[in-house]
Amino acid sequence: MMKSAGAYPHRITLERAVRATGEAGSSTLTWTPVRKFWGLIRDLSGREFELAQRQEAVVTSLCEFRFCPPSSNPSSNCPRVEDRLVFRGRYYGITAVLDPDGLHRDGQLLLSRVE
Repeated sequence: MMKSAGAYPHRITLERAVRATGEAGSSTLTWTPVRKFWGLIRDLSGREFELAQRQEAVVTSLCEFRFCPPSSNPSSNCPRVEDRLVFRGRYYGITAVLDPDGLHRDGQLLLSRVE
């Protein structure tokens, strides 16, 4: 069953890295907002953290959201592992994009906090 809109109380920004080359040939990496979406970011509990560590070495948080299929299309605005999230001034790297029930309704992102 798809979660109700109230299950996603947090306004989250998805950012994507853009590399620009300057006049002198130097390369600069900047993060550009791709879209804002409603989701739920929460720190993992002890047991969840232990299970997540088996999959990814630095997972600290989980983001739940309306599923958006990952795509290799550069113009896609769906989350990818190369992207990051911004929520309440904190940055989170995406370590995995999951579709837990396989029905493309509610998605999960395994996150690592970026300082």
